[in-house]
Amino acid sequence: MFYLRQGATHKVLIGPVVAVGNGFTPVTTLALTTADEAEALVHDSATVVDISGYTFAAVTTADGYYVLTLQSGISGTVGHMTVLINDDSLCLPVKAEFTVVEEVVYDAFYAASATGVPAAGALEATSQSILTDTGTTLDGKLDTIDNFLDTEVAAILAAVDTEVASILSDTNAILIDTAEIGTAGAGLTALATQVSVNDLPTNAELATALGTADDAVLAAIAALNDLSAAEVNAEIVDALATDAYAESGQGAPAATATLAVKIGYLYKAWRNRSTQSTTQQSFYNDDAATVDHKATVSDDGVTFNKGEVATGP
Repeated sequence: MFYLRQGATHKVLIGPVVAVGNGFTPVTTLALTTADEAEALVHDSATVVDISGYTFAAVTTADGYYVLTLQSGISGTVGHMTVLINDDSLCLPVKAEFTVVEEVVYDAFYAASATGVPAAGALEATSQSILTDTGTTLDGKLDTIDNFLDTEVAAILAAVDTEVASILSDTNAILIDTAEIGTAGAGLTALATQVSVNDLPTNAELATALGTADDAVLAAIAALNDLSAAEVNAEIVDALATDAYAESGQGAPAATATLAVKIGYLYKAWRNRSTQSTTQQSFYNDDAATVDHKATVSDDGVTFNKGEVATGP
């Protein structure tokens, strides 16, 4: 099967032409003289074309073969075409099969820099052209579309095969044999993390680990729910009588603070050094030299006034 570009002139090879007498001797003198000897059945025999006037020349270097020039008019209809040559006085009948395809399809495969895939919209345009051809029967249209789709699918599959081969090549360059790791150009330089990758946990192992952790959390929650009054009392006694708290730092005491902070300030004022002048009361930290807090004081002989404690010095 040979493909012809719609509406174009093509030179096609016809043969072998062999003698009618023995069926094997090459015939080198065949000439197309009448329609009975040379005709083309265009589009599944819907149209018969006389090709006896077409250029028909023997191939001098291959006895029994001829080059037939098919004129552009004969390839005007997309579809199947059969060329029949029969000079019963000279040779056995010769038949050649062709398929005429849309220009864009032919060019996609055979034009310079052909991509093998029609341009965007070409498939739709070609199908539309076939379906709107009023000179073709429905069966003919379906056969033409079938042939066209066969060609397109073959081209697409070939392109996919090429891409898959490229992907496999790239993948093989990464997933190299462990013996090659560390060699120049191998793609990897070490297998430092391969052991951990190979030993990823299975779904069953993950389920077991998560179940164990869940049980531990539930057990801890249950233990908190089951605290007795004695256990709570023991924790409070421990916080008051056992746990130690650091001395409050320098700064103005906040109006709102925890009970522990407030008790800490009271203990600090009672324990640490403090001084009183006619204008200021000072509270020192544990080194007895740094004023952590201070308050302004005054006395007018009637009322003694102490201001709010602020940060020192």
